[in-house]
Amino acid sequence: MLYPLCCCILCPAVSLVLYPLCCCIPPVLYLLCFCIPCAVSSLLLYTPCAVSSVLLYPLTKTKTKLCFPDRDPLVMSRTPRRNVPNFGQYNSGFDFSQTPPPPSNPGMGPSAQYSQNPFSFQPGPAPNPWPAERTNLPEMHGNHYEGFHSPVSVSNHPDQDNVPEAMKLMDKQFQEKIRPCIDLIDSLRSFGVEKDLALPAIAVIGDQSSGKSSVLEALSGVTLPRGTGIVTRCPLELKLKKSAQNSPWFGTISYRNKKITVHGPSTVENEVRKAQDSIAGPGKGISSELITLEIISPDVPDLTLIDLPGITRIALPNQPQDIGNQIKQLIRTYINRQETINLAVIPCNVDIATTEVLEMAREVDPTGERTIGVLTKPDLVDKGAEGEVVRVVHNRVYSLRKGYMMVKCRGQMEIQNNISLEEAIDNEKKFFENHGQFSFLLTRGQASIPHLADRLTKELVYHISKTLPSIDQQIRSKLREAEEQLRRIGSGVPDSEEEKAQFIIARIRDFDDGILKVVNGDEEGDSEELKLFKNLRKLFDSWEREIKNSCAEFVNEMRKEKDVYENLYRGRELVGFINYKKFENIMRKHIVTFQVPATQLLHEVTELILKCFEDVASKCFAQFQNLYHVAMENIEDISHKQKKGAQDMITLQFNMEKIIHCQDSLYCEALSAQRAAERGNVVQDQKQLSMNELTSHLAAYFQNTTNRLSNQVPLIIQHYILYESKNHLQYEMIRLVEERNKTDLLEERDGLSGERQKLKDQIQRLRLARERLQKF
Repeated sequence: MLYPLCCCILCPAVSLVLYPLCCCIPPVLYLLCFCIPCAVSSLLLYTPCAVSSVLLYPLTKTKTKLCFPDRDPLVMSRTPRRNVPNFGQYNSGFDFSQTPPPPSNPGMGPSAQYSQNPFSFQPGPAPNPWPAERTNLPEMHGNHYEGFHSPVSVSNHPDQDNVPEAMKLMDKQFQEKIRPCIDLIDSLRSFGVEKDLALPAIAVIGDQSSGKSSVLEALSGVTLPRGTGIVTRCPLELKLKKSAQNSPWFGTISYRNKKITVHGPSTVENEVRKAQDSIAGPGKGISSELITLEIISPDVPDLTLIDLPGITRIALPNQPQDIGNQIKQLIRTYINRQETINLAVIPCNVDIATTEVLEMAREVDPTGERTIGVLTKPDLVDKGAEGEVVRVVHNRVYSLRKGYMMVKCRGQMEIQNNISLEEAIDNEKKFFENHGQFSFLLTRGQASIPHLADRLTKELVYHISKTLPSIDQQIRSKLREAEEQLRRIGSGVPDSEEEKAQFIIARIRDFDDGILKVVNGDEEGDSEELKLFKNLRKLFDSWEREIKNSCAEFVNEMRKEKDVYENLYRGRELVGFINYKKFENIMRKHIVTFQVPATQLLHEVTELILKCFEDVASKCFAQFQNLYHVAMENIEDISHKQKKGAQDMITLQFNMEKIIHCQDSLYCEALSAQRAAERGNVVQDQKQLSMNELTSHLAAYFQNTTNRLSNQVPLIIQHYILYESKNHLQYEMIRLVEERNKTDLLEERDGLSGERQKLKDQIQRLRLARERLQKF
C-alpha cells in the first residue's frame, strides 16, 4: 500500500508544493500536464505489479525452500547442515545409486567443499602437496581454525541443544539406514560368499607398535590382545552393532563352525587368544583363517572392521624365518581387493615417508582413493614437531584422497592405572580441546574416536552402496557357473541295477549327441583346436595345393630341361609327335608320388578327429573313471581299425590312378586350354616343338587327375574316420549296458564326491546370498 500512497498522492502533493518555484507556468497547465498524468500513470503501473506480486509470492517461497530446505540463519551460523541421503529403492530395498559419497578428504579447506549435507561431500581439485597460496587454508586464530564447517554428525556436535528437532529426526533416519547396509554385507560374509567374490570391508593395517589395537579397543569398547611381538595372529572380523539405549551388552566369537558366547567385555581378550591358539597353534605363528567377534551394545558404532596382523621385520626364536613375508602376503590378500577400504594406522612420532604400511597401501591403491590414514599417539610428538604433523594432516607430506584422522588412545601407563575406555575417550577430548596446535582438528571433525567412528561408518555405507550392483551381478554369474558344473558331473550314482542301467544309457545318449554334433559341425565352445570342420578344411586345402603345385613344377621343369627329357622320352617319332607309352609312364611315375602326402593327410585328420571324440568322452564320462576308460578304448580301437580301412582304400585309389583314363570331353577341354596358353610362345627349335606338345598333354591330364584326387582322398578319409567311426562307436557303447558290470562302470573318480559337495555348498550359499539381496 506504500506504493499508491507514494506515487499517487505524495507525488501530486509535492508537485503542488513545488509549484511556486515554477511560477512561470500557469497553475491549470501545471496541474493538467504534470500532476494528473503522473498520478494516473502511477496507478496504471501499480495494478499489474500488485497482481503479479500476489501471484508469484508462493512460488518464491517454494524456490527458497528448494534451494535451502532447512535454512535457519541462527543454526547455519553455528553448525553445518545435515540432510539425510535419499536411499530410494534397490529391488525391494534401497536404491544406492542416489547415495552421495562420503568425504574424500576432510579438512582440506577449499579443495574439499562440503554441501549442506556432510555426507554428500563433493571433492574439489586434488590437493597440491606444496600449495603456493597459503591463504586458501583456514586461518588459525588462537587455538582454532576459522572458516571451516566440521563434518561431524549432529549427534556429536557440541552445541546439540541448538540443533533443530527436524535435523535430529533426519540424523536418526540416517542412522536407521546404516545398520541394514552393514548387516547385509555381514550376512553375505556369514554365508561364506567371500569364498567366491570380494565383499566391501575396512581392513585395519599397521606396524606392530602403531597403536592399531588401541584404536580398535576404543571403537569397540572391549579389550583386545596386547603384548610384544605378534599379537593379532589371525584376521579378526570385528562386527559392531549399536543397540537401543539401556539394552544389555552382548558378544559372540565364531571360528571353525564354533560359536561361543562372550560373557562380558573383560573376557573378550582371553576368548580371542583361545581362538587364535586353536587356529594358529601355540606360539607366534599366523593363520589366514578368519575369527569373527560380534559385539552388540548401545555404546558402539554400527561398523564392521577386519583387523590384520601387524607388520613385523624380525622373526622371534619361536617364529618362522619368513614370518614377515607371511604377514605381508596375508595383508595383501585383503588390501588388494578393490572392495576394501584400507585403514592405515601410523604413529604421529615417526617419519611418515618411511612407513611400510603406507608403501604397501600405495602398491595396491596408487591414487590413494581407498586409503584413510589414522595418526595415533599425538601425545608423544616432540615439542616443536607439531607443525610437521599438521602438514601430514593437510596432505602435504604423503597425499591420500580420503585424508587423515587423528586419535589419542590409552597408553600403557593408563592401562596400568586401570583407566577405562570411557575415561580414555573423555581424556582424548580434553587433550585435543586444550592442545595448542591440534585443537582445530577436533573442530573439523578430524580428531577423536567418536569422529573416526562416524567417518568410518559413512565410508563403509557409501562403499557398500557403490558396489552392491556389481556384487549382485557376480553372485548371479557365479551361481550359473556352479549349477552348470554340477549338472555336468551329476548328482551321484543311483542304487538299483535298473536305475544304473538307465543312468548309463542316459550318459551314453549324451555322448552320442556330442559325437553327432562333432560330425555335423555343431561343436560347442570357443576352442579353435576343437572346431573340427574348420581345421579339416585347412588340411584339405593344403592337400589340394600340394598336388597341383607338384604337377605344375614338374611340367615347368620339363620345359626348362628339354634336352634332358628329349633324350629320355623321344624314340623313333618324328618331330611334333609324342609316344603314348612314354606319356603313360611319365604320368604313372609322377602320380604315385602323391600317395605319401595322402597318407600323411590321413594321419593328421585321424589325430584331429580322435582329439574331438576324446573331448566329448571327457565331458560326458570324466567323473566315472571306468566308463571313461572304456569309452577311450573304444574310440582308439575303432579309430585304428577305420584308419587301416581308409589307408587300404587310398592305396586302391592310387592303384586305379595307374590306369590312364579320362573322359574325352574333360580331356579335350583341358588340352584346348593348355594349347591356347602355349599359342603365344614362339618355337625356338625343333626340340621345343615336341616338348611343348608333350607338356600340353601332361598338363591337361594332370589337371583332371589332381581335381579327382583333391576330392576323392578327403572323401575316403571322412567316410572311414569320421562317419563310419561314429556309427561303430555308437554301437559299441550301447553294448556296454548288456556286457559290462554297471557298478564297475559307474565307479566315480577320486575326489569327485568332494567336488560335488563343494559345488552344492557353493550353490547353497550363493542362493542364500541372492535371496538376501532380493529381500533387501
